[in-house]
Amino acid sequence: MTGYLIVGGATRLLWGPSVNNLIATAVLATALPLLLILLFRPRPSSLPLQSVSAAGLAEALLHSTSPMVLATGMDGRFTYINPSAERVLGLRAASLIGKAQIAEVFAPGELQRISQSLRKLRPSGSPDAG
Repeated sequence: MTGYLIVGGATRLLWGPSVNNLIATAVLATALPLLLILLFRPRPSSLPLQSVSAAGLAEALLHSTSPMVLATGMDGRFTYINPSAERVLGLRAASLIGKAQIAEVFAPGELQRISQSLRKLRPSGSPDAG
């Protein structure tokens, strides 16, 4: 409260009692406490830092994303299935990873449709673009 009185009194002495000066007083009276908060807040260096590996971060992002994410090896067997894919497919990742092939999960013709859609997304100069 004292900050408001000091700033209000100082602006009134500097600019006089006009309406525009009241607006300036209000802005300064609001800005001063905010400035003090910013100046005296705890520094980020004083907070504990967590060590996160790039692989751990990627895993966390894939695990928490809402679109379904599936990964397969060259043989077509699942290597990763995120929780959204489990919900959409109605199957548990543990029952699919390393055991099932992608062709066993999707309906006939669905993989070709997905493959065509993915080809359309490729840049024109990339390999296998056609």
